[in-house]
Amino acid sequence: MIAQPMRMLLTKVAPLENYELALRDKSILLVPLLLVLLISAALVIGRLNTQVPPTRSPRTLGTNPIDVLDLGGIERLYRVHEPARHIAKQALPVIIALHGEGQLSADMEQLTALQFDSLGDAEGFITVYPEAIGGVWSVAHKDLAFIRELITQLETTYTIDRQRVYLVGFSNGGVLAYHAACALGDYIAAVAVVAAPMARDTRDHCSPQQPMPVLMMFGTDDPLLPIAGGETELGLLLSAEETATFWQAHNRCDNFPLVVGDINHDVSDETSVRQERYHPCDDKSEVLLYTVIGGGHTWPGGAAPALQENAGRITQDINAVDELWAFFRRHTLVETKQP
Repeated sequence: MIAQPMRMLLTKVAPLENYELALRDKSILLVPLLLVLLISAALVIGRLNTQVPPTRSPRTLGTNPIDVLDLGGIERLYRVHEPARHIAKQALPVIIALHGEGQLSADMEQLTALQFDSLGDAEGFITVYPEAIGGVWSVAHKDLAFIRELITQLETTYTIDRQRVYLVGFSNGGVLAYHAACALGDYIAAVAVVAAPMARDTRDHCSPQQPMPVLMMFGTDDPLLPIAGGETELGLLLSAEETATFWQAHNRCDNFPLVVGDINHDVSDETSVRQERYHPCDDKSEVLLYTVIGGGHTWPGGAAPALQENAGRITQDINAVDELWAFFRRHTLVETKQP
């Protein structure tokens, strides 16, 4: 409808003697053309307004609301997911999930595909996503004090089961989780780490007062924190085997692990999983080791890590959230260990 009048305006030239008439004819043709153009422009602007989202800071992208803890005058941030349905005044277990380097608390939600939240709704536990200063967990940032005071604040804000507080860390968060396992045994019932061996310095200064149940997951093709350990951007790390051996010795477990199973449910992901368990151990503790053959610096059954390209394969043979919860629910603090 627009093309035909346009051709007429370009090809029809009025004779000089009919100049006034020609102008009138052109005006008649221009009116509908201008109306069409105005309507089209309005539609385009409308589409732009509806299709282009406003710029948002990464902090607003998280699913759960942000809370603040004052730690010596420094505001420390964390997100909390409380089960959608639970019995009032029923004490709930807590899982504290530490993100990787360069990430935010919202990235840990994304990495785990919010599976902690959905499982917490079904099973009845609270999930907490703390946030590191500058995206890096470090003892220099008083992060152990942050975790300790966070548990105390949760106890005053929610009805939590202090005997069932668990810590999980991914990558840099996992390196800190080992440190917490050494220093916060009176606060944490069990620890799980994904994609991170233990720092050699942590091992050398680790002297827990009681056994600590530990679960570890490593990818054999991890390009960032190799399963063989060595010098990394996070410092000198033990190998996965050395890490498992340390906790096996500390928990006074049997020297040789039991191979629980070789898992390969999804052949298309080019990975498989070997699960090994050191058991029995003192005080009903245990050490679980999952080796993801072909796996990368990733969360099993989850999404790709934020800000980390070429992190490697994500296995779908196991779901880390399910495995962690099955492990955690077997362990509680002994009464005498509480502060």
